[in-house]
This record gives sequence, C-alpha cells and structure tokens, in this order.
Amino acid sequence: MTATTGLSLSRTKVLRALADRGELHQAELTHTGRVALASAEEAGTRVLRQLFGSLAPQQLTDLDALLTRMETTLTGDDTG
Repeated sequence: MTATTGLSLSRTKVLRALADRGELHQAELTHTGRVALASAEEAGTRVLRQLFGSLAPQQLTDLDALLTRMETTLTGDDTG
C-alpha cells in the first residue's frame, strides 16, 4: 500500500464516519467529499462482488463456516 492509498483510505473512513452521524453533521461534508465517498463505496462494492461472485456455492458455504469459526474463536461466543 502506498502512502497515497493509505491517505485516501483514511479520508474515506473519516467521510464515512461523518456521514454515519446523520443529517446534522452531513452539512460538514463538502460536495467533493460526498462524491469521493460515493465513488469509494461503489469501487468497494464492485471489488467484493467480483471476489465473492466468482466463488462456487460450496466455496461460499465453506467460507461462511470458516468465518464463523474465526469469529467464535476471537469473541469466545460459541452460541453462533
């Protein structure tokens, strides 16, 4: 990851956090920031669809089981 990529990711996280605060705080976002956030979200969605869309149903099932086991191990919650 380059410094530019890291900075862009940081900006996206800040903009997303501000956007999540609701309408009152959304006024703080500039038009450019909203456009950048929307663009980043679209790109992220596209990448995730390409990645997970390429998996076979059994691979998705296996991945779900693996992620569930990992979450259980990390959180200590074995109810799930």
